[in-house]
Amino acid sequence: MFSRCLLGDLFIHGIGGAKYDELGDAITGRFLGFDPPDFLTLSMTAWLGLAEHSTSPTTLTALDRSIRSLIYNPDRHIPEPWTDDQRSLIQAKRAAIGRDVSTHAERIDRFREIRRINEALEPDVLDQLARLRDDRRRVVQDLEANQVAHNREFSFVLYPHERIRDLMTGVERGV
Repeated sequence: MFSRCLLGDLFIHGIGGAKYDELGDAITGRFLGFDPPDFLTLSMTAWLGLAEHSTSPTTLTALDRSIRSLIYNPDRHIPEPWTDDQRSLIQAKRAAIGRDVSTHAERIDRFREIRRINEALEPDVLDQLARLRDDRRRVVQDLEANQVAHNREFSFVLYPHERIRDLMTGVERGV
């Protein structure tokens, strides 16, 4: 408030500061009895220039879907030819899924049987699961890095001098 009233005729803010000055105008008018000098709101999206990764949230969604499928449907991911044990477990799971159940207890028993079969088949897809979980970790790290790279809250002092000059030259030209 002091700076606006005593040091200038126009104060320039980004969006956040302008919101504070709307309130400041009301306070100044009420307590000091005059309107402070005008302020101008300026906003520009300028990335700092940090490295960006070519991944997206849809990649993460697809990986999560694949991981879930490996956990709950390992039978769909085991390549043929199946071993005798794999074949009998897969047939047992198909039979359990197709079994007619009418009571809550029967549904729970079927669920537990399917879960037991999935757990028995899980070692056959552990390598695939481990690869997907590694991929998922990398994608999450890349998405977090992109979030930092696209943050608009970095102070201008962190930007290279040339970047600021180029941005301001573009503003001056109306680009």
